[in-house]
Amino acid sequence: MAHVLDHVGAAIVEAIKAADTEVGKRVGQRRFFPQSKSVRADAIVFAGEEDVEAISQAPVTYDRTVAVSIVGRFKGGAADVETRAYRFQIEIEEVMASSMDLGGLAQAVFLRRSSTSTDGSGASALLYRTIEYAVIVSTRDGYPETAI
Repeated sequence: MAHVLDHVGAAIVEAIKAADTEVGKRVGQRRFFPQSKSVRADAIVFAGEEDVEAISQAPVTYDRTVAVSIVGRFKGGAADVETRAYRFQIEIEEVMASSMDLGGLAQAVFLRRSSTSTDGSGASALLYRTIEYAVIVSTRDGYPETAI
């Protein structure tokens, strides 16, 4: 059985893939970008921190606020690298706005923050654009794999 966090990541990947966007062709659910040249993923989705709050006692029900990161990777050195990174963010925000309950899985989805980082320099440099969402999912005590 998969934890509800895995379900959240999978639902976001599916929403991105279903959209008619460039990033939808190159997204995967994983924490790290693959090193193999045979696996191409220019965007990754993963669940990070989770805050849990008990919202009822009989039965115990939790609201889980999950920090989900969607990270795009862009080769540096190109004059338009920042433009491509911002286009990536536009595509992600449009997809997420049209999938605010992730097919009934989530109670709510909110944009939390975005940031840019770099690795290396020159033509081999990489630019990463990270977009973080707060996803609220409810579960019952003892059933972390099932959203309610």
